Order: sequence, then structure tokens, then C-alpha cells
Amino acid sequence: MESPLHCWWLWLNSNTTKETITRDLEEMRAKGYGGATVYDCGVGVGSSPYAENIQPCPLFLSPQWMEHYRYTVKEADRIGIELNVNLGSGWNPGGPSITPEHAMKKLVWSETAVTGGKHLAAELKQPGLYLYYKDIIVQAIPLLN
Repeated sequence: MESPLHCWWLWLNSNTTKETITRDLEEMRAKGYGGATVYDCGVGVGSSPYAENIQPCPLFLSPQWMEHYRYTVKEADRIGIELNVNLGSGWNPGGPSITPEHAMKKLVWSETAVTGGKHLAAELKQPGLYLYYKDIIVQAIPLLN
């Protein structure tokens, strides 16, 4: 027996409503999908070039998010769609209790070429704009010609 077609169902920044949940599930069924995996993609402000276009919505696992998820489970059952859920929130795993300093990290860097052999006072470039940023090291590496 062949398994029905499933899809990833991205909730960008948890940007859902009961109306969009019902519409999406009904369209999945109409197009022949048998299941979906809810994948909350909490991009966060400043962590994505697209974040400025996404309205703030309920945080992953918050009471409001759980209300939408419970509604989704009921609607999926009513429509006949199998439902799975990703166990973390997309690009910023965690929930409302996970503050940025304890969330997933990404190591970033910048480079500044200087002439060595002397005392140097210089302002170094900060690499990009991120939801949470903290300097951890400044390191000098000699360039080999």
C-alpha cells in the first residue's frame, strides 16, 4: 500500500489564523495531500531579510500558539489529513521560555586587514545585524604571502 503525499507546512513566525488553517488543510486535501508536518519557522526580528514583512504572531508553544495547534489537530481530523509537528521552532528553536541568549547560536565574523608590528587602536566591523549578538574573541592571524 502506497503512503499518501505529505508536505512541510511552514508557519512563518507562527503567522496563522483559524481561517487560514482551515483553508490550507482543505486545499491540501483537494490537491491530493494525505498529510502535513507543521513546521513553525520563528524567524524573529532582524534574523532574516524577510522578517520585516512578517507580522509579530504568537510565540512557539505559547498559549495562543497551542490554541492554534489544537484547532489544527481538530481540523486535520475533520478533513482527513494526517498531521505531524516539528519538535522545534524552525530557525530559532525554543519557546517563550527560551530567551535569545539561550537559543540556538550562529558563529559569525568579520575581517579587517591591518599592518602588524605596532600598537593598533581600531574599530572593528560588526558582522551583520542579528537578533542576539555578543563578541566572543578578537583574533589576529598573520597573512602568509
